[in-house]
Parts: sequence; structure tokens; C-alpha cells
Amino acid sequence: MGNAKALMAQELSEAPLAVRRQEEVLAQPLAALVQRLEHRAPQVVV
Repeated sequence: MGNAKALMAQELSEAPLAVRRQEEVLAQPLAALVQRLEHRAPQVVV
């Protein structure tokens, strides 16, 4: 049980860095998606 707590603590300490990396990695693909949606709206939204 102690090992699980240690792993959870490690994951929690790494979370801020993971979120920052996501921001960097996803910035360009999201910008491209927004640009595409601005020029061509989807025909169907589910």
C-alpha cells in the first residue's frame, strides 16, 4: 500500500509539468483546428 501512495505522490508532483507540456504540444494543432473551423463550419455537430 505504501508503494501505491508513493506512486500517487510522484504523479501529483509531475502533473504541473505534464500540463505545461500539453499546452506546448497542443498549441499548433488546436490553432490549425480553429482556423479550419473558421473557414469551413462543420455540417453536422453531434
